Amino acid sequence: MVENDRTMFPRAGAIPLNLRVGLLYLFSMAVVAGQGTNATSPTDLLQSGWAEFSSNLYAQAAQSFRAAILVAPTNADAYAGLGRSLCRLGQYPGAITNLERALALQPGHANWLLSLGESYSLAGEYSKATNFLQRYVSLRTNNTVGYTWLAYSLSQMGQYEAAVSATRRALALNPTNTYCYRQLGHYLAKLDRHEEAIQAFGQATALDPQDGDAYWQCALSLFKLRRFDEAATSLEKARANKKDDPAVRWLLFGCYVGSLQYRKAWQLFPGAVALAVGASLLVYLIGLGFLLPLSFRARPRASPGFWFSLAWLAAYLEGQVAISLVLGLIHGIEPIESVLAGMILAGIPLVMAGLFGFRQQRWGKPFAWPLPLGTNKTLLLCLLGLGAVWLFEWAYSGLV
Repeated sequence: MVENDRTMFPRAGAIPLNLRVGLLYLFSMAVVAGQGTNATSPTDLLQSGWAEFSSNLYAQAAQSFRAAILVAPTNADAYAGLGRSLCRLGQYPGAITNLERALALQPGHANWLLSLGESYSLAGEYSKATNFLQRYVSLRTNNTVGYTWLAYSLSQMGQYEAAVSATRRALALNPTNTYCYRQLGHYLAKLDRHEEAIQAFGQATALDPQDGDAYWQCALSLFKLRRFDEAATSLEKARANKKDDPAVRWLLFGCYVGSLQYRKAWQLFPGAVALAVGASLLVYLIGLGFLLPLSFRARPRASPGFWFSLAWLAAYLEGQVAISLVLGLIHGIEPIESVLAGMILAGIPLVMAGLFGFRQQRWGKPFAWPLPLGTNKTLLLCLLGLGAVWLFEWAYSGLV
């Protein structure tokens, strides 16, 4: 058994300097050869690395740039290429380290400032990213990419006004940039400037009618403004353009309900609509079952009481909702027609209770109608009045 003995190996100082340099060169050449490339000069390695980078072969590009660094340890382009490749691979700490080395070798180089800003932004260090990106746009005032990244970093720090300004600068340089219009709308929406946001999203979809994200974000702003019809239209376009996720479908369902388009809501989620209709009808019928007998039967109380009156009001409102939902599912009935019809039909039990029930109560005698027409004619007049309201609504909906 041989024990470890440091004296078996020569000390670093015992190796001549020229021999050490030669060994390092041979080692670097061996690494290059092991990476499967015949390039031996930094220029060839850099050309190979950038070609691979342009072809989205980021792992191979990183290998070529590492080989170039071994051959030329002070080449800024090699460090920058390696940093950008690692950034594309999602290895942000390594990307930042190598890009900072490149910037140290070439201080003030605009491209390295931009790449560092991108890497810091993707790594979530938005303050540092903003610093490098502001330095970049001060050198390259006509570059859309720099302003776009700067706006993104500012927005991540909550500085939406500054993000809007930077995005407008980018659009001034490139008025056909769909992404910038979409981001501008997003930043404006964060500031609750929804009308302006809708205009920006409209510009994005005009340039790219298949931009599902722009339709989706536009629908969010329209929904917050309670413009449910327009929001539903925007969401339908978002679904048609490959953004058919659960969030889109549920918001679209809410817009259909908010705009009284119950048939479309049924087509989207039939189970939910059936449950809502059934529950509304059940509650309404149970309420009538309790209130009608109490209304037609003489009661000893001298007045209907606050809770009795409030119960009838609740029953009327519930009946309006239930009947409107049912009618809204019938083909050929417009949303406004279903609402007004619900108001009329839900009021019939209340009118009947007033004509036949309330006058039987002790508290109803002072309110007896002095009409000499009789009960049947009075009821007929009420029904004719309700019918006239219905006809008016029908004629009005036909005009608008």
